[in-house]
Order: sequence, then structure tokens, then C-alpha cells
Amino acid sequence: MKSPPQILAIDIGAGTQDILLYNARREEENNPLLVLPSPSGVWARRLEGIAADLFIHGDTIGGGRIGSVLRGHSGKGYRVSMTAEAARSIRDDLDQVREMGIEVVEDKPTGFGGEVLELQEVNIPFIQEIFGALDEGKGITVIALAVQDHGSAAQGESDRVFRFSCLRRTLEEGKGFAGFTYLQGEIPSYYHRMLSAAHRAKRESGATIMLMDTALSAILGAKGDEGTQVAVNIGNGHTIMALVIEGELQGFFEHHTALLTPAKLRDYILRFPRGEVSHEEIFAEGGHGAFLLTKTHAPATITVTGPKRGMMRETGLSYALPAPGGAMMMTGPWGLVKGARMRGLL
Repeated sequence: MKSPPQILAIDIGAGTQDILLYNARREEENNPLLVLPSPSGVWARRLEGIAADLFIHGDTIGGGRIGSVLRGHSGKGYRVSMTAEAARSIRDDLDQVREMGIEVVEDKPTGFGGEVLELQEVNIPFIQEIFGALDEGKGITVIALAVQDHGSAAQGESDRVFRFSCLRRTLEEGKGFAGFTYLQGEIPSYYHRMLSAAHRAKRESGATIMLMDTALSAILGAKGDEGTQVAVNIGNGHTIMALVIEGELQGFFEHHTALLTPAKLRDYILRFPRGEVSHEEIFAEGGHGAFLLTKTHAPATITVTGPKRGMMRETGLSYALPAPGGAMMMTGPWGLVKGARMRGLL
């Protein structure tokens, strides 16, 4: 009997990495899953425990607290050197990295005697070892990854502006959710983190590689296929809101979760579908922006997911809590599975 398609879906957020091993012949609830600490948090904690000069190479990963930890390390008088690819984990603009007291180098400095670290956030052998101990994960055909990538903005351009303009342009192309899925050879050159993750996954496996942004994978995993819906993912770092009509993406909103209150969130959920939340309003507050293809005053079902979804309890709104496969934290990975199906990988 031919082996069923298997997808290793990994959604890497600010607080956790959520992992689903999908087997097409199993009921959704019977697929193995993992929720592990986010790699950026793990690296930040490791770095805090080092009292020595540092040379860091490896991949472009989600920065999280890594930048502030390394700035503090340099401030204590330690030498910090990073290759360009690793340094983009902190800022895509390498001049900004240098301003933090970090050297951007091609290789380990001559005569270096400190600690050497190789950054990576995608570790396929580690995950396969966990599943392998349970006799799972044999014959993975697709590795689907979701990371947030602001993109490499031009000198002097805000990375928030650049990220949102890229998302808006993709939506305007009219390909719907499928337009936000990238096979390895399709990833735009300005998405350094996506490219780095894809290269690492390909080196460590023989599988087909697919990438999405975490904002879109979460919404795709949470959305329904009928009616008017406002799908909200309240993540540890970012909150994404999308208007979905009859299963099709019509617009989105992205903000930093730490800048939101229950009252603000309620206000945005009610005004966003009507086209009353402007990009300029969200950007001025420190968020990324808002954009709609279609405005609607139709009653909308509100669905909420994400680790910070508890904020919704104080909004006074009625809402549903989607839990695909029986697990809310798997919204992103299930979005990746849906994306892979859209691309004909299942």
C-alpha cells in the first residue's frame, strides 16, 4: 500500500513553536502535535548565561529579545561579532545592527577565543527524533513552515510600512490565501527569514518546502467557509484581524498585542469590517496597518484564536473559539495544511 502524504507543519511565533504531524489517512484529532518554546526565546536565555566574547553565525531567525540581550552584552565590554545572515535576525538594516555595538563580519575573527554559536530556528532532526521515539514521522513528504517576516525595506523606509505594503500588494493580486503560500523557489528575495528557514529545512530533509507568514497561516486555520467572518488571532507579539466573506480573504489589520486593550480591540473589531479603521490610524499607534478590498455592514461572526485570546473576555462581544483538530494552539499549523492542499501538495 502506498504511504499516505505526511506534512510536518511548524508555526514559529514569538512565544511558542506549534508543530503538527499531519497524516492524510488519520482523523484530524489523531494527528500528533507539539507545543514548544519559541527558538528566539531559547536563544535569548542561552545568551544571557554567557560571560564571554561572542561570534554568532547561522540562520536569519526571529529576533525577539536577542537584540536587546546582545546590546547589553556589548555594553558590558564584551565583543560581539555576527555574520550578515545571523545579524539580520536583529535588523534587516545592518547599519542599525552596527549601531548597537555589534560587528558584522564575514567569518570568525582571527584569534577569536570566545563563545561560538550557530543560530537556527528550524531544527528538523530534533523534531524527527521526538516523533521517531514514538514510531511516528516516517515518510514526511512536505515541510510547511510559518514565520513572521517584515522583509528587507529600502534604506530609510520603515519595516512596518514595508511589511504591510507587501501583504497588501499580495492581496490585491487576487490570488486569495493561496497567494500567501510560497514554495521554496517562489520566496521573494526581500524575505530573508523565510529564505533562511527554507534553506535550513531543505538541507535537513528531502521534503518539498512551503512557507507562509504566521499572520496568514493563523487566519487560514481559523476561518470558516460561509458567511461573513471577522477572524482574530491574538498572538504573543502581534494581533492580526481579517475580514473573510464566503471563505475568501477581503482584508486584514495588524497591530502589536502589547499596545491593545480590551476596549481598543472591541472598537477595532466593530469598525474594521465597515472600512472605518484607516491604515494611518493603526500605524500612528505603533501597529502595522489596515487594508480592505471590500467593506461590509453585514452581521459578522467573530472567531478568535491565539495565546492571548483571554483579552476578548473583557470586550463584551460574542465570539467563537476555533480549535482545529481539537487544539487551539494548532490553528497556525492547520492553516499550513490548508495552504499545502491549495498548492496541490496533498
